[in-house]
Amino acid sequence: MDTVMTDVAIVGGGPAGLMLAIELGCRGVRCVLLEEDVDGPDFPKANATSSRTMEHYRRRGFSAEIRALGLPPDYPQDVVYCTRLAGHELARFRIPSRADAAAGVSFGDYGEQAWPTPELPHRVQQMVIEPILRKQAARYASVDARYGERASAVEDRGNHVRVTVTPANGGPAWQVHARYAVGCDGPRSLVRKSMGIAYSGQSQEARDFFGGQMLSFYFRSSDLAQVMGKRPAWQYWAVNPEQRGLLVSIDGADTWLLLVQVPPGKTAADMDGAALSRAVVGAPHDFRPIATMPWSAGYALVADTLAKGRLFLAGDAAHLFTPTGGMGYNTSIDDVVNLGWKLAGAVQGWGGPGLLASYDLERRPIALRNTAFARRMADSIGRVPVDAQVEADGAEAEAARARLGQALALHVASEFNIPGLQLGVRYDGSPLVAAEDAAPPPDEPNRYVQSAYPGARAPHVALPGGPLFDRFGPDFTLMVMGDGEVAGWQAAADALGVPLRVLRVADAADADAAVRQVYDADAVLIRPDHHVAWRGAVDADPAQILRRAVGSGSAGAGTDAMGTRADVADPAIANTTRHRTALAVHSVHRVVYTVPDLDEAERFYVAFGLDVRRRDDRLDLYTDGHPQCWATIHANGQPKRLQTVVYGIFEDDVDAFARRIHDRGLACPPHPLGDPGGLWLRDPDGLPVQLVVARKSSPGSKSVPTPQVLDADGRGAHNRSGGPVVRPRRLSHVLRFSPDVPRMTRFSEDVLGLRLSDSAADVIAFIHTPHGSDHHLVAFAKASHPGLHHMSWDVGSVNDVGWGAERMKAQGYDRGWGVGRHFLGSNFFYYVRDPWGSYAEYSFDIDYVSADTGWPTGDHALADSLHVWGPDVPHDFITNFEVNEAAQEPHTTAPDTGTLADTIADAAEKAAAPATDHFHPTKDLA
Repeated sequence: MDTVMTDVAIVGGGPAGLMLAIELGCRGVRCVLLEEDVDGPDFPKANATSSRTMEHYRRRGFSAEIRALGLPPDYPQDVVYCTRLAGHELARFRIPSRADAAAGVSFGDYGEQAWPTPELPHRVQQMVIEPILRKQAARYASVDARYGERASAVEDRGNHVRVTVTPANGGPAWQVHARYAVGCDGPRSLVRKSMGIAYSGQSQEARDFFGGQMLSFYFRSSDLAQVMGKRPAWQYWAVNPEQRGLLVSIDGADTWLLLVQVPPGKTAADMDGAALSRAVVGAPHDFRPIATMPWSAGYALVADTLAKGRLFLAGDAAHLFTPTGGMGYNTSIDDVVNLGWKLAGAVQGWGGPGLLASYDLERRPIALRNTAFARRMADSIGRVPVDAQVEADGAEAEAARARLGQALALHVASEFNIPGLQLGVRYDGSPLVAAEDAAPPPDEPNRYVQSAYPGARAPHVALPGGPLFDRFGPDFTLMVMGDGEVAGWQAAADALGVPLRVLRVADAADADAAVRQVYDADAVLIRPDHHVAWRGAVDADPAQILRRAVGSGSAGAGTDAMGTRADVADPAIANTTRHRTALAVHSVHRVVYTVPDLDEAERFYVAFGLDVRRRDDRLDLYTDGHPQCWATIHANGQPKRLQTVVYGIFEDDVDAFARRIHDRGLACPPHPLGDPGGLWLRDPDGLPVQLVVARKSSPGSKSVPTPQVLDADGRGAHNRSGGPVVRPRRLSHVLRFSPDVPRMTRFSEDVLGLRLSDSAADVIAFIHTPHGSDHHLVAFAKASHPGLHHMSWDVGSVNDVGWGAERMKAQGYDRGWGVGRHFLGSNFFYYVRDPWGSYAEYSFDIDYVSADTGWPTGDHALADSLHVWGPDVPHDFITNFEVNEAAQEPHTTAPDTGTLADTIADAAEKAAAPATDHFHPTKDLA
């Protein structure tokens, strides 16, 4: 059975599933979306798109495209109540047309000040929204949308989720193996059933309307608007003792949707759409049916939990509404926006152990709140008393209509003018949100009080050039009033791997004062879903605030709120390890180097399987699902050159390292391509080195193989055309050239606090950190001048090593060494030669040196320092193609013709003679 590997499986491709795919896709998280309905909805539903949903669409850049859909621009979107639709008008709530709303020239009965938002609610059908959402999802390479595919089984297998998929066209079944799965698969959710989770709440409540079995008739009528004879509206309600009904204008012309309730004792088969429409309208009219859909009203149900293990629920799978208030669709969109950035944090590694657990804690109370509101509104309209004389003539009937009109006017304002319900969503009590002593603003559906109280939606402020809303970043935003110092915030975010943008609002006239008045703080941390995580003084402790915001603030390391281990890209990095007393760097935090051509570098590293993020003037190298930026590459138009190495240290070691650097006279200015912060020193080879406070990225235990999830009775290998894309999990180590390996070893030990693992004479040394790391964190090989030989990338299996070699050869990178196995370090390897003569290594199963323990250091025979098995070493494997710093020109010694073993043996015999280095400016390195 074929298998697709991904980060998140999305079961259900309606609006919630599609929006989740968009949220994941914009962050580069791989997902497979399964949708059995190939063509999408062909029946009108989900008329009301809330202000908050439109804000979410705005965040992703397509709210204008959604707003262009729906009723004609100048068509009023009123809600009108009548005895019958061609009869007496009882009440009307005026809602501006979309043209008036966009221009801000009319607010109808909303009131201009009631909705402080750049996006008023909008009326548009799901059937026309979904193509827009599909188009948006298709923009992202990491979204694999599989329309026409049905999930037939979902299993949480502990370390992954397995989804069995049955194609709608009857083809062979296949499987998705994902780290997480999300059920956006409706009220009969397979995912919810797989979780063993039930709905709780009210169902099938009896009402005169919106209680029990309902029927929707989708039809065309060329004369209905003229027959009704009223100012156009979006919704027309018939309220009389005989036949209740709701008519919705789909296109403002000749297409309509009629909703009626099936009376007790009758079935849908007994109901005649044309006759029912005449009864609701109260006059004959053209009726050409398109489709009929039965459904049930009277529901106010919420799943008992929205998360269990690796499975999550969103949309109708999580909650079921009666459509009064129009919050079912909109609560669903809010669900997946909340969940999307949290899944990204878990997959990419910057999310803490409590991040995913916060989804249920934050969203389930909102589902209960919103379903309760919908239930109250269903009771309000469904049980409104209707006098038997309401359609008669005379003064008594007029008085009855007046009383009914007053009741309906109160109801319609309560149901449709709901800025508090839509904009007042607040995550009180969330473990991700800061606590304040002051009382929060009231949570009232019909009144919204702008507030930046932690947990609230970030308030709207109109500024010159556009709303403040549009200045927030796609991830975390630190909004700062005035000129407060923010370097500590950026450093803390970098150390934690948290994506953070700093926004200063004082760049526009009066902006600082306007924003400060609403937000009431010098600094505000805004989450990716545009809710306030914290507000306060800019000089507060940024690390503590950020840790809380990403779920690392209170739960124990390595566990989530349910007591299970937090999921990270490599399980070996789940726990930070540390030697009890050693003063030492704990990780290679970043390598900075230059190359002649960034485009060429991007092609190489993308083919290698890294997550390459292009900035204006550089490339940042990440590994799939890990927050750490392992390397930064700049273009210099010259041969490749190592510029600096950055090491991570613990925060409480900064002063001790600063004294050590000062006492030994090693301090140097920051490198022009480096960060000016941290501690800068120069090593014996003349290379600037930086020490920064950072989260330990070297592993806390020996790396474990990627779980093999093929069935025991399935084929154990892929064919050559169907093999996996190899994606390294993390940086394992760096090997540098040095003219004096023993001197660099002493520096690493005496200044950086590292320890020698193994060496071979004076030509190669492998070095680890006492805080726990792979057999070598850094290594040095003898050459005439400094440089970068290779960066080694950890993968999950020998199979990955082999597939990586094959994939790179297929991409044209056919020069390398391997597959083989080293003796020192014991790892399986394949080295791929890059376009500039250095290497990137796929590495699996390297030896591990635990924190606070010793390692049997050895000086090994040169013959044992290479490999246990594998092909012969290329004769130029240790050639240094970088610029010779001392001579300020490339080294041009004639190429060596021996193997690496021969070179090392020759170097050992000649005692101090360096290994040969060559550079040929015109040589084709490909």
